[in-house]
Amino acid sequence: MKNCRKNAQKSSNGITLIALVITIIVLLILAGISISMLSGDNSILQKATTAKTETEKGQEKEIVALAYNSALAKKVSISDSTPVTSGDLNIELTNQGASADGDNPIIVTFTKSQNTYTIDSNGNIEKSVPLEPMVAGAKVRDSKGKKVATINTKLVDDYDNKITIPKGFKIAKGENVTDGIVIEDVNAETKATVGNQFVWIPLGSSIKKSETQTIEIKLGRYKFDNNNGIPTLVQEASKTDYTTGIEISVMGNNFYEYDETNTTYGNAKAKSLGSFISSAIDNGGYYIARYEAGINGTVDQYTLAGFKDKSGGYGQKEPTDSTKVLAKDGSIKPIIKSGVGVWNAVTEPEAAMISKNMYANLNSDLINSYAWDTAIVFIQMCGKNTNYSNRIYLEYSTITGNSGDEECNINDMAGNVCEWTTETNASTECPASYRCCRNGAGESAFRGSANIDSIWDDYIGGFRPILYL
Repeated sequence: MKNCRKNAQKSSNGITLIALVITIIVLLILAGISISMLSGDNSILQKATTAKTETEKGQEKEIVALAYNSALAKKVSISDSTPVTSGDLNIELTNQGASADGDNPIIVTFTKSQNTYTIDSNGNIEKSVPLEPMVAGAKVRDSKGKKVATINTKLVDDYDNKITIPKGFKIAKGENVTDGIVIEDVNAETKATVGNQFVWIPLGSSIKKSETQTIEIKLGRYKFDNNNGIPTLVQEASKTDYTTGIEISVMGNNFYEYDETNTTYGNAKAKSLGSFISSAIDNGGYYIARYEAGINGTVDQYTLAGFKDKSGGYGQKEPTDSTKVLAKDGSIKPIIKSGVGVWNAVTEPEAAMISKNMYANLNSDLINSYAWDTAIVFIQMCGKNTNYSNRIYLEYSTITGNSGDEECNINDMAGNVCEWTTETNASTECPASYRCCRNGAGESAFRGSANIDSIWDDYIGGFRPILYL
């Protein structure tokens, strides 16, 4: 009996140890299975996240469809056969966390998710695939024309600063907004780079230059200190009354900006100053041409650098009458890139017309005083020259980008020829306004007045377009 007890005790101890080991092994296997099910590309958590995302997209698409059908029904009820517009959709999308922009296709963007949906002329709704964000290793640019924005595409940089890339453009230079992001256009059919370049001017109260440094840039008209260049905001764009001109006596002469509905003194007006300001504020920025407008062609057509003008100075002669007509109807486009002849000897109304006709499906215009002043503020806050408003050009050149004046990837605002703007000093004799001044007579922030057709010298008659969304 004693022997039997000893054997039984030994047998019982052995079974317990084996069972424990087996139990641990089973638990480890189950834990591994559970972990693999919860993580990875095909895990339960990933499937749940994907399902949530798809559900959100489905709800958003339903919101878009309901808004479109409601807008269409209203048109049908009043026998209106015109297509549904982005304006019609925005009425229906009130309080839905989304906004519509553009026409054919209409682009609907949801604020929270940043998901976008396109609606074609037949009412078909498709989810848009946005370009990849501007994060390290994934810059949105390609030398062969790939990754061109197929719609107006909202992006953020490494510091979450906003930028919108217009349809048909790609990023050509710059990584963060405060560097001066350069975009350039691409031919929609051939995919070949056209090369017209513009620089994004950011707006807002929390623009980040680094993880710890934040700046504020307001769209407006500024007075700059003659000694240190410190800007004083004298007319904030968001608070402007467009029904009347506003006197800015602190600037010296009384300069004004008028919207398209206001009386002028023979000078060109902005295509829509109100639309530009609303767009710039809503989108957190606008684009300014990287260079003064340039042009290529034969001497007979455009008379490039090296030929004496009527005043005896070296510059470009006035273009021929036939060239002017072509420019007015949009047949001749300005070139916004380095190394071409500066297109000067252009009257102020012609400069405005050429700028407005530059793009058929994008808002382009002659630069206004808000865009010019705010660009200087941007340069002084983000560039190397904190007193840029007082900079007098160092070298005159009839070739774009050759003056040695570049800040934040913007060239020649203090160099080459004087540039027309849509501003006026409300004078019947000299209503047109130009910025900068050649021969050391003015700085980048300088405001001058002239007759609208003052093309009698080589230092005046240049221009710079802007783009807005």
